[in-house]
Amino acid sequence: MAGTPRGSIEHFISGNNNEAYIDMFMSVVDFLEGHPSWTSIASQGNGATGAPSTWGWSGGANVPGNNAWVAFQNSSGWFVLVQWSWSAVFGTSPGNPGDVPSNYYLGIQMAYETSGGTNIWNGGTGNVGGDSKGTPVWVNDGGQVVVFPRGNGAGGTFNTNKEACAQLAAGGSSRRWQVVGDDDYLWFAYDQDNNGDYTIITYLGPYTPDDNVTPVGAPLVMYQAANQIVDGGTVGTTGNTSGNAEGGVNAARGQVEARSFRVMIHGLWMGTSYQPNGQRSPASHDLIDLPIVVSDAQGSGSYGYLGKIELVKCAYNVPTHDTNGTATKAFFSYNANNTNHWVVDWDGATVPGSGTTRDGVQFP
Repeated sequence: MAGTPRGSIEHFISGNNNEAYIDMFMSVVDFLEGHPSWTSIASQGNGATGAPSTWGWSGGANVPGNNAWVAFQNSSGWFVLVQWSWSAVFGTSPGNPGDVPSNYYLGIQMAYETSGGTNIWNGGTGNVGGDSKGTPVWVNDGGQVVVFPRGNGAGGTFNTNKEACAQLAAGGSSRRWQVVGDDDYLWFAYDQDNNGDYTIITYLGPYTPDDNVTPVGAPLVMYQAANQIVDGGTVGTTGNTSGNAEGGVNAARGQVEARSFRVMIHGLWMGTSYQPNGQRSPASHDLIDLPIVVSDAQGSGSYGYLGKIELVKCAYNVPTHDTNGTATKAFFSYNANNTNHWVVDWDGATVPGSGTTRDGVQFP
């Protein structure tokens, strides 16, 4: 798993209005429309018509309206739906059914089917801006559909219609926005006030199961955190109520549903006495995989270590917006060194935090 790193990075987007969220939405749509591993399969433009690749950013022509959405399929068989709203409640027509924790902004959900079936989208498929969602939004295709975040799973408020989305963005007046992904994963980082404190960071994609751990279907996880990678923080609520800690994972044993989980980051190892690692010559930082532990009080198979996220990593005691020597990796968290920073693919050239245009930088 991996492939060519790609990104739409360093978007600087001002305003707390329709235009800001249109532009963030369109940055994701354009990124996925141009990505060789993703194909749009359904769309609702609410004023924008034609394929999503022809929709425009704010101030231009053919601009998508409130509750516009696009559903995409990855070449490996999993799906995401991206939807935006600002001056209308998220999930109202034509984006119904839908839910996001703050009732507006930018939302995303992820779905796959345990048998590998790909006929799980339950809406229109014209994909020229006029489709409707089905109720439920996703359905079984030979096995069982699993929809993230957690609120779409068993015992979740949205288990019936499977419409809940995690929130990729929130308020602010001058925001910085990063979108990164290779053939297998997607990663989003939202700096609400453009001050280096990343308000919401979200990963969607594979994890590597541990020995003798066999998930039902693809090993996929949605992991969201406020700023840093939180040691032991619970990810995923049954009511889809967290603005920055939604997500889920499918347990290997027990119920085949989106479940809450925790990421455990090795306690004192992430401290200034150990990072950078003085046992190396020269001293350098350890890059840590993200361990996933199911932790869900609902139903059976509720607890236990599943495996680790390897496509993004954790580093401690590094500056936010720093990079490795070749700028092929970049670090994001709070604007403080003594936090658990996300380590993600980067373009090899751009200085993180330096972008001044809404269009950002695209790579490769």
